[in-house]
Amino acid sequence: GHAFERAIAALADAGLNGRRIDFYGVGNSGIVALDAQHKFFRLGVRATAVSDGHVQVMSATMLTHGDCAVIISNSGHSRDLLDAAEIARK
Repeated sequence: GHAFERAIAALADAGLNGRRIDFYGVGNSGIVALDAQHKFFRLGVRATAVSDGHVQVMSATMLTHGDCAVIISNSGHSRDLLDAAEIARK
């Protein structure tokens, strides 16, 4: 519940205020991230899908207050994604 609602609110706020929205995924999750980018584009919201682990980490370091990173993972154990999530949180 509550975390999901907060995530939706953060994405809506980022989209309405022209903030960065990054979708990170590797393998099949990278395809899901690309699909999410396309869906957001169709809504008129600028978004970026990143499937390379090194680029995810670099991208996460450039996030600022109000930006969003959406981490997509089937297992929840991908080291690159966990690293990017930790950096994005900071």
